[in-house]
Amino acid sequence: METSNSRGEVTERFKVLASKASVRETVPWVRIPPSPPENSGLMILRTIEQVRRIFLILAGFTLLALGIVMIFTPGPGTPVILMGLGLLAAEFVWARRMMERIKRETARLKGVLMRSEK
Repeated sequence: METSNSRGEVTERFKVLASKASVRETVPWVRIPPSPPENSGLMILRTIEQVRRIFLILAGFTLLALGIVMIFTPGPGTPVILMGLGLLAAEFVWARRMMERIKRETARLKGVLMRSEK
């Protein structure tokens, strides 16, 4: 009896035979867990990507909060805030816009200060 064709698909005859043979009918207390989906490798990659995103978001907000606290206490508040915004900019548009604005204003301020030194 041939169970699969050239592409590895189960033939109709095997499907009919498999549907008639039920483990539950012969041994009712046995539960067979469902087989994992064929794209389980893709699911693992999605899960890893979600964990990475959550880690980036948590680390970004933590650094942002610590930087704001460091403004009022001794510590390098501004660099920590910039690092937090840099992490958050990978996921959020508002953080990306804020980073772009900070870069633009820093370049403008640098231009003003360099011009006044001459």
